[in-house]
Amino acid sequence: MKQLDSELERGLECLLEPVLEPPAVYVVAAGILGILVYGAQRQTILLVLAFVNSHRVLGALMVVLSAVALIAGRRIWRRWREREPTADLAAVWPELAEGLQLSGSAVLGVQRDHVGQTVRLQLNRFRGQTSADLVAKLPRLESALRVRPGAVRVLPNAERADHCTLRVVDRDPLAKPILWTEPSVSSITEAIALGVFEDHRIVELRLWEKDRQRHVLIAGVNGSGKSGLINVALGSLAGCQDLVLWGIDLKGGMELAAWEPVLDCLATSPAEAKRLLEAANAALDARMELLATRRWRRWRPSASEPLLLIVVDEISELGDAGLTLVQRIARLGRAPGVQLIAATQRPSAKQLESTDESGVALRGQLHTRICMRVTETREADMVLGGGLVREGWRADRLLREPGSFLISDSPEHVQPVPARCYLMSDSAVAAAVDACMGRRPQLDAITANAVLSSHARPDQPEPSGPNEAQLDPDAALQAALAEAGSDGLSLDELRALGLGQRTWIYDRLKRLVARGEARRVSRGRWASV
Repeated sequence: MKQLDSELERGLECLLEPVLEPPAVYVVAAGILGILVYGAQRQTILLVLAFVNSHRVLGALMVVLSAVALIAGRRIWRRWREREPTADLAAVWPELAEGLQLSGSAVLGVQRDHVGQTVRLQLNRFRGQTSADLVAKLPRLESALRVRPGAVRVLPNAERADHCTLRVVDRDPLAKPILWTEPSVSSITEAIALGVFEDHRIVELRLWEKDRQRHVLIAGVNGSGKSGLINVALGSLAGCQDLVLWGIDLKGGMELAAWEPVLDCLATSPAEAKRLLEAANAALDARMELLATRRWRRWRPSASEPLLLIVVDEISELGDAGLTLVQRIARLGRAPGVQLIAATQRPSAKQLESTDESGVALRGQLHTRICMRVTETREADMVLGGGLVREGWRADRLLREPGSFLISDSPEHVQPVPARCYLMSDSAVAAAVDACMGRRPQLDAITANAVLSSHARPDQPEPSGPNEAQLDPDAALQAALAEAGSDGLSLDELRALGLGQRTWIYDRLKRLVARGEARRVSRGRWASV
């Protein structure tokens, strides 16, 4: 017997000698051999070891394959257990309701799908139970169901306060990002796609309709994906032939700089933003006069008279004067075709609940509200308003991954169904800009003249630069381009020559290009013809 044990030991040493060093491999090999020792005859094992000893490479391969099979089997088992659905709520609800102090409520129906289950509930109306009571108990319900935090949603019933829908998600379909694909939108009257709801419906937003025009508010903490959502929106809007885009990026142009070729104006400082917003208010006034002359009730976007949309990234940096100008656009701009997309990462009462001379808060004018991930429920309530948090609009319980959001936009989006915006890479942004750069519309003559007049107001600072006051502005710009030669000049270089602010220079350059008096030599550079 001792000789047999000695031969067995030598066989094991020969088997393990060619195997690599990692301890995990030793553990796996020892486990496999242990099973063989206790599950088979020793004589049979000796024969196997003798074969392996004479074929060492094959033996090592067998050990490695066994280890791989064991590890793979363990992972498959774990995934299978993760896929195990939660208990049927129809069967366990009476016990759960008792523990949640919702006794008297009942399950009306359960519908399962590949993601989870949808449960229709009838609450106890004699005890005054509503969906808000269930929302307050969501963490306890998730614990009872043994699901991850945020896996249960409550959807109120618009017709009956004592009915609601409970959505339990076993596997979150939004956990992986969804790549952006090039849209086919060519008009602001068409809906743009922002992302996907967890029930696989497309999140569509229509900014302009005959009977309704929308301003948009986007809010969320740093890293929640606001800039990514703005990129997705601009990816569709840049292709609209009846829309002029202006941008305000108070992060020094870091977020919107890539879109500058398709933006008629881009402000990157509070002073530039104030001038741009003053120009937008001048355009608004001119268009209201034009509508009154035509006896129209609202602007009708077209290629010759496009709608003007201003994207403001971080309204909290505008200051009081800039915020007042934004409030006026939000209050008066929809009918004359001057609309807003405003984003902030620090939603506060000063921004959203402060009123202008009309007594109307800014949030009350931004009817389409997109709330991305926030850290506290009060921030979600600040963005969404109306006590919607108590009705299940829990943006503080969204996925930690960037791009998750809730959208409130009656009558299309009235349920707190989580969604995730498309992922738009830097290369996709560059491709969208290149595709749309050469076919952007120009402002109509009346609006353009109002914008130019606002830049020439007496209370604006005089341009700096030698003899510039004696030069015609267009002539000064053309002279600078001609002197630069074929390499041309960038916006910053033209601004350094004292030719005005970036918004004014960019607007003039576009007009010179349209008249054939200047040309774009590369991205962000212009030269004389």
